Formats: sequence, C-alpha cells, structure tokens
Amino acid sequence: MSRSIASYFSDKYQIVYAVHRKPCSKKYGGCASVYHAHFVMNSVSYMDGTMFSGNRSEIYAFLNYIKQVTGDKSWVTQYGSEKGNDHQGVFDVRAV
Repeated sequence: MSRSIASYFSDKYQIVYAVHRKPCSKKYGGCASVYHAHFVMNSVSYMDGTMFSGNRSEIYAFLNYIKQVTGDKSWVTQYGSEKGNDHQGVFDVRAV
C-alpha cells in the first residue's frame, strides 16, 4: 500500500519511504499494532527541473488518491500554514 501511495508523484519526483511499527499507544485505541509510513520527496523534478508547488489543489488530489488506495475515507490533511510558522511548505496527511 505504501508503494502505491509513493508512486503518486514518482513519475516526476524522487520519493523515498519507510514503514515501521509504532509501539502500543492509548492514542491509537489500545495495544494494537499500528504501522506508520514516512514519505520524503525531492521537491525538484528529475524530469524537467521544476519545483513542486505543493498548492492545496495538488495536496487534496493526493489526499483523494490515498482515500482511493486505502479504501478509508477518514483521511484528512493539515497544510503547513495551519500548523504554524515553523512548518511552511509542510503538510500532514493522516487518518482520523
């Protein structure tokens, strides 16, 4: 599943991802195993040298793709400016 999600931008940008199991946490409703994925993307296209804009329409299209791949409609995104000044250009996509 992580590979499918990472492939969304891979036709234009270099993507590296890692999956790990998070330890038990009350945040996740008990002691069930929770797998967690991190994606890192080179924001300069290897195809044409353009920068990834990361505008809201691109992020929401990516969010909809994740919902389709996972079959889970509870995914949400929080854009950088909504996270505070320290996170400009950063976004989170997560299931709630």
